[in-house]
Amino acid sequence: MFNIFPSFVVAVVANYTLFLCLRPNGADKVSIRWGVCGLKTDPTDPEVVAYVDLSKAFNAEDKEKLESLQQAQKTRFFAGGRAIGAG
Repeated sequence: MFNIFPSFVVAVVANYTLFLCLRPNGADKVSIRWGVCGLKTDPTDPEVVAYVDLSKAFNAEDKEKLESLQQAQKTRFFAGGRAIGAG
């Protein structure tokens, strides 16, 4: 998995490449466009369908977790932290 700054994320596995393009959509929102690239050309191929379904499942799980973390940052219990690269 790697990132092309500032907002393009790529995950490479044996047969497929998953990509995500993240676009800020306000101070606390982000729009995500994602897709899958691979050697197979038929999107109805059972292997392709299975990988896309898997991708949908883990993206939904990530979305749920990241949204709850975002909400937690708005509470009085969130103390913040040191910024990356801060001295």
